[in-house]
Amino acid sequence: MNKEQYIEILSKYLNGKATAEEENFLFAYYNFFLADADVMEMLSEEEKLKLKLSIKANIDSNIGHTLSVEPVQRKLNTWPRLAGVAAAVLLVIGAGLFYYSRFGHTEADIQPGGNKAYLTLGNGQKISLNDVGNGKLAKEAGVEISKTADGQVVYSISNDTKRHTDLMNTIETPNGGQCQVRLPDGSSVWLNAGSKLIYPVSFAGNARREVRLRGEAYFEILKDKTHPFIVKSAEQEIKVLGTHFNVNSYPGERLTQTTLLEGAVQVTARNSKVVVLKPGQQASVDRENDLEIKVTEFKDLEMAIAWKNGNFYFVDESLEGVMKKIARWYDLEVVFQDNAGEIKMGGLISRKVVLSQVLGLLATTTSCDFKVEGRQILIKKRTK
Repeated sequence: MNKEQYIEILSKYLNGKATAEEENFLFAYYNFFLADADVMEMLSEEEKLKLKLSIKANIDSNIGHTLSVEPVQRKLNTWPRLAGVAAAVLLVIGAGLFYYSRFGHTEADIQPGGNKAYLTLGNGQKISLNDVGNGKLAKEAGVEISKTADGQVVYSISNDTKRHTDLMNTIETPNGGQCQVRLPDGSSVWLNAGSKLIYPVSFAGNARREVRLRGEAYFEILKDKTHPFIVKSAEQEIKVLGTHFNVNSYPGERLTQTTLLEGAVQVTARNSKVVVLKPGQQASVDRENDLEIKVTEFKDLEMAIAWKNGNFYFVDESLEGVMKKIARWYDLEVVFQDNAGEIKMGGLISRKVVLSQVLGLLATTTSCDFKVEGRQILIKKRTK
């Protein structure tokens, strides 16, 4: 479907002539089209006013009282950069504030994840980063480790610290956690929920800057031609000189995926198969197919790092795959009944909203029922 066809359905909806099927489609794909400035420019002023009033009426009818509608002053450019705005509007019109009417907001609503991680030092000491203040955390092999006000862990090496060390540190995020770390060489790593990174306290004296990853992380690596940066995971090894890339290597997932945003990387599977990526390409190592490496063009790089920017971003993904990501972030267990997990969906959702808002959207776009019991979600297809 193109933008013109979407506008046609939208116009029918605004004039009360859209079928139920067309309305469902309109709501499900709202954020793919309407948050694009090009689409907004295709609407007449009358249609824009009708749309604003329609959203307002939808809100009022679901929460039982009226709200004022303030105009948006900021011009929208491309929708992938409108993470919070697009997701918030989608939750209003697409879900019809479903969480108010079906789930009900309570103080016990499950909150989204946040900055939460554990740092294990070379001497075995484990530090809960949530339970310590900002400032100096420790000093090992002449390297000072500190925590900044935004939760980042920083390694600072003095000019006279040149000696080699075998000490290793580990930073681990639980489900519902994330963390950023600035490594001893100045490179930065962002860890997604349920991930672990193992690295030396100092790279001094090492021919290679080598780290080991389990889970998902985004890397921004400083250039050093004489000391290549190596990322090892269960099924592959990545070699870089200086670049930006994302690695998804969760245990239990079929594919280990490396997406390159800038520079160049060499990906070597455990069976010694090798590929070299260019910016905009993704390498997928298939655990169930003899570690075969498939390279594809990845046109929307925003999708690969949506999690780092505070969003979930899905395109034609199974509900089972969607819920794995949501479960990690909200620290949940998911149980599917019948074959509900096979349903395909797409959308952009903020990772900063409470769980009931997310489920409200999913319930509308997938025609499934979601039942929350403690930290477990039961999902089944809705009966007609």
